[in-house]
Amino acid sequence: MLTSTSQATVSIGTATATDNVDGIVAVTNNAPATYPIGVTTVTYTSSDLAGNAATERGVRTRFAHFSGGLDDSTQL
Repeated sequence: MLTSTSQATVSIGTATATDNVDGIVAVTNNAPATYPIGVTTVTYTSSDLAGNAATERGVRTRFAHFSGGLDDSTQL
């Protein structure tokens, strides 16, 4: 039996960025409010006051949780 819902809230933490001139700059991301089972790529972007931008990607994987045992008669 699949006990996980198809969507879940996931805490991805907080990304930070620092610029040599501007100091700490804001970081945005495109993380969804809820994550489906499987792989989701989150893109983080920051920009300084001069318009220089940096982008980094992080992969988040959410696994399904099965309860009970699997045997030869179980069909997934």
